Formats: sequence, C-alpha cells, structure tokens
Amino acid sequence: MRDRFSLSLLGVVLSCGAWAASGCGDNTTARPPTTVPVGSGCGGGVLCDDGLSCVNDGRLPGGYCSRICTDATCPDGSTCTMLYGSPLCLAGCGDGRPCRDGYQCWRGVCRGACGDEGDCGGGSCTDGTCTGPECTTAADCAGDGATCEAGRCVTPPPPPPDDAGPPPIPPPADAGPPGAKADGEACTQSSECMSLVCLPPERGGTCATACTDRAACEALSFDLTCIPVDVDGNSDGVVEAVRTGCTRGDVSRRLAGQACATDDDCISRACFNAFCTEPCDDPGDCIAGLVCAPTLRPSGVAWNTCTFPGATPGTFDIPITTADIGAGSTGPRIEVAAVPGAASITLIAETIGGDPLPLSFNQVFAPDESSIFDYASLIGRWEDQPIRWVPDASGGVIAMLVPNTTPDRWAFQAGRYSWSIFAAPRAEGDTGTTSVRFSARVRYTAGADITTGTVGLNVWLVGVGLDPASAPSDFVLSTALGYVAEIYGAVGIAVEVAQYLEVPAEIARRYSVIDSSGDADSELAQLFGLSAGQTNQAVNVFLVRGFAEGAGEGGGFTLGIAGGIPGPPSIHGTAHSGVAVSFDSGVVGSGDQAAAIVAQIMSHEIGHYLGLYHVQEQGSACPGGTGPTEADPCSPWGGTDPLTDTPTGRSSGSNLMYFALGGSDGRTFNVDLSGGQGFVMRRHAVVR
Repeated sequence: MRDRFSLSLLGVVLSCGAWAASGCGDNTTARPPTTVPVGSGCGGGVLCDDGLSCVNDGRLPGGYCSRICTDATCPDGSTCTMLYGSPLCLAGCGDGRPCRDGYQCWRGVCRGACGDEGDCGGGSCTDGTCTGPECTTAADCAGDGATCEAGRCVTPPPPPPDDAGPPPIPPPADAGPPGAKADGEACTQSSECMSLVCLPPERGGTCATACTDRAACEALSFDLTCIPVDVDGNSDGVVEAVRTGCTRGDVSRRLAGQACATDDDCISRACFNAFCTEPCDDPGDCIAGLVCAPTLRPSGVAWNTCTFPGATPGTFDIPITTADIGAGSTGPRIEVAAVPGAASITLIAETIGGDPLPLSFNQVFAPDESSIFDYASLIGRWEDQPIRWVPDASGGVIAMLVPNTTPDRWAFQAGRYSWSIFAAPRAEGDTGTTSVRFSARVRYTAGADITTGTVGLNVWLVGVGLDPASAPSDFVLSTALGYVAEIYGAVGIAVEVAQYLEVPAEIARRYSVIDSSGDADSELAQLFGLSAGQTNQAVNVFLVRGFAEGAGEGGGFTLGIAGGIPGPPSIHGTAHSGVAVSFDSGVVGSGDQAAAIVAQIMSHEIGHYLGLYHVQEQGSACPGGTGPTEADPCSPWGGTDPLTDTPTGRSSGSNLMYFALGGSDGRTFNVDLSGGQGFVMRRHAVVR
C-alpha cells in the first residue's frame, strides 16, 4: 500500500556495523608477517587473511575472521551461512575438526551464541546454544521414512486424517496350470490362461499378460494399459476374484483422479465413486494425493486401486517429489490430486539447495485438463488467466492458490492437477542449477462452504521501541489489531496474535528501515528470512519503522509490502514469508489516528498474502493485449482485480485493496471487503 502523503523520518545514517569491511573500523595496527584464516580470533593486532575482515560482535567472542558472501563463495574449509541476518563465511567443523573455545559446531560450521531460532537456521535456541535435529544424510535422522533436506530431518506426514484404507491385497500367483494358453491366444475363462487373465470379449477375448499397475504394461509397450477383469470361474454368474491384465490403452481416456461417469471414461476401464482409478500394488504406483488401497468392484469383490484417502476437515500437506532444475529450464511434470470435498489446493515449489534461481509456474492444468495458468500466454499475449498469478525475482518459494477467484469466473475442481515450473536465469549465460521441493497443501471441508476461519499472526518487532512484554499493551498496536479484527470479521475471519517476537537490536538496526525490495538479495527478502525456525500456521507480520523512498515496487513512498500474492502458507524463512508494515510515529502519526493507519496497512498487506489483488491500480490501464514496459509502466488487465463483485475506478476508493491509503480522495478510512474477497481469503491454507 502506497501513501499519497509525504513521509518523514525515513532517512537513516548507515555506519560501520558488526560486519567490518576493508577500510571500516579502527584497525590501524601494522600488518604482522602472518595473518590468520577464516574462523580464527582477531583484533588487538591479530589480522585476518587477505579478503577477510575481523567481525567484532558481542556474540562472537575474540572476534571472527570472515567475509560477507552474497556471491556464496568462501575460502576452503568454510561455508557461506546466514548468521545474525547476514550471509557470512563460517569455519567448518565436525569429522574431527573442533571449534574454538566459546563456539559451537552446528550444522557443520562454527557459530557463536544464538539469540533466537533464526540464528540456528531452523533449529531451536536455548540459552545461546542451537539445539534440535541436525543431519547431513538420512542415516542421521530418526523415524521411519525420514530424510535429510537442506540440513533438516524431514519426516513425510502420514496420510490425511482418518485412514487411507486397509493395506493392498497381496497379488495372486500369476501362473496357470500346465498346458495353459499363452498370452494372445483366444480364451473364455481366466483359468485357461497361463497368466490367469482372460480379457472379456469386448476387450479381445484373449489371454493377457498379468499386471499389477499401468507402468508394468507400458514397460512392454507404450500403448498398453492395465485393466481389471472380473473372474467367474464356474460360470454361475458370481464373481469370485478380480485379476488385472494388459490391453491396448486409449490416451484420450482419463487417468486416475479425473472425474468419470462410466468405466469407459477411464483408460483403466475403472470408474469408482465418480473418479477414475487404476490398479496398483504399492503407494509408489499412485500420484501424490492418492493411496493404494482395496476398493470394491460393482461385483462386490475388492481389488487394489489408486484412490482418494479418507480425510477429516482441516488443512493437510501432500509431499510430492524433489528435482534439480537448470537455469532457463523447465522442471518435470508434477501431478497431485485434491480429494473430493476439498475447498482449495495450494501448489508449492520451494528451493532447498543449489543456486538461488528465481522460480515461476510454467503451465497448470485443472483435473478436466483445461489450462488455468500458462506463462507464455501471460507474458507473450498478456492474457488474464483463470487463476491469476504474477512471477517475481525474489526466489526461494512460489505458491499458487487454486482457486483465487469466485466460482462465476472459475469453479474449483477436485481431482488430478498437473503442473510444471521453470527456473529463470539470473543473467545471460547463467549455468546454475537449483534443487526444488514440490508439495501441495489442501483445505478439506467435506464439501461444505467456508464461511468462517481464523488467521494467526506472528508479530515481529523490528526496532520500533517495543518488546514482547510491552507490545500487547501498547495503545497504537493493540488498538490497530482490534481494528484489523473488525475489518476481517466482516468477512468471517477472526484474527489472533500467535506470538510477539523481537528482532535483536543489532539486527533491527539494519532492517528497521527497508532500503530495497524485489530480489533475493534485497533487505526486504532478508527481513522475511528472519522467520526461519518458525513452524506454526500463521502469517509473519514485521513491524518496521518504514521504507526508504523508492524501496517499494515501482518506487515512490511505500507504507507496506507483502511477500507474495498469495504468500506461501506457513512456510517460514524465505524471501516471501511475511508482510512488512510501517509503524514509526513519524510515518503513521500517534494515538488513534496512528492505530487506524497501521490497521489499514496491516489488513491490506495480509489481504495480498491471502490472495487478493488491488481493486484499482495506480497506473493507467495498458492497451488490450499488452503489458507494462520500462517506457510505459501501465497496469495490465485493466488495472483491476479478477473478481466481479469488487468496485473499480474512483468508486473503489473505500475498498481495503485500493492501491493507496486514504482511498481515492486521500481521506477515506478504506476498509471495505466484498463477498468475493472474503471467499478467496478464507480459502488460503494459512487460514484455519
């Protein structure tokens, strides 16, 4: 949200801080014949190797030879690691390499005392010491199925609440009697075949190769698929068993997790509870979101299929896969199924290692195979998509809320979604590779509409004169939070503070006034990264003094910025993991007026995080079929949001999501929300 008034008290004087650089500090002693390497003590006449500086900070006793490593390169024996809000080269440890006295070995590097969880890169901070799980390989992790990802032990969550059904039925023996017919020979009973599978007359009436899943047939020939065959061994009209065999497939038919009315709608010739299923014998045969479990054929006989799990109302995660993607390349096709009765699904791609390449959704297809997002149509022709999403350069994580509009524009579908992303090069000739974790988060309501919800807030205090003890009783903040509760209560969303968190003073000095935003190295991205280590279902709200002129999107005076539209649901520690809100009295004033202004800024930015676009943009609308350019930074799609029940033009000035504080006349307490905006916000997976 950008103010229409002049902002004051945003200027700060930058001076030498904890991370001393060449020519900064009081290092006037002549250089001795030798210097000390990375991680060594320094100061008082002891100098660091060339290229390193002495970091003199109270939490690094005796000084620490290091350097800021925004380029991720460090001397041998050290690693570029975030510490106290800055990327630093830290000495390696472990495998017989100890740390100096007063230092701890944590995640493979020697660190000083921690101040909070953010200093531990995801672990816990207890009395200045990092604690919690630490790993380099899966062997270091306890628990069934646990893996080591980005230095953290990650245990895949169990199937959604309730149960995923009984375990699969063991497959039958696949050898018929001596002299039985070979595959391809005519048959009338499965008992005649060596494979014990006789296709029915409408499928050819021949013996077929036995299979347990579609992949087994495709391995024989790409045009084969695995279908069920009811076995009536004594021709008495009663099915005693279900066997599965390979037959010619039809790629025009639907896959497991897509809607169907009859068996013939499905490539597997098996429709169960209005969705296609397919044979399986272990969970790996099914796409993410489906489970391998016994289901009943119309005959009443059970067989193993990929089907939807049981679920109870709430939010649950679906882990999918990981993949390495090169700069300028498209990643693998990702498939995930949303259980019937779900209200939304959020598609997530998160960088977990390698180079920090910006990520973007490439193509997203709904269960009915219609395109709901296509990057080429967005950028090439500036066509608005059924699901509006706009990429940025910050990297770290991308999330797409489906749906982020009302049913009159695009109605949510349960079932099989397929999607891909690509990794953008940072510059021409970029050869970097990033490691990406794919997942989805589902809001399941058993088919009921979402009319109410609660959003939790982690309120971060960044050099604004408050601490966790004083913040709850501060008049401006407590009154502002009360106003936010009223604004969101109008669309059925309750607001509660999950916790107050104070950013240590030495870090807050750097981030209390945001000087840059928009890319992975910006101060805003680093500020949001301070939320690493949080695990709760909440939005991180960072209260800062303000923003330097030009620090926001498009320049100008900025009062608040959201980490994304939408922001990633309960994913902390990334460049998108939060919203920043101006709180300095020189910016927002004092008393009840300040509380009202802070409430508008906070509500507006959280609205973006929950999936809302501006009802009216500041710039003029781009000509049809075109987008903004450097010469003409116009607003695409008419400069309005994709909802049909929100006002546009000057009449939109009373809406919370108008681009400017004060509405179109500069004097309006613009806090209105439409029914459609509430519909979208309640579907975000951070709302519970």
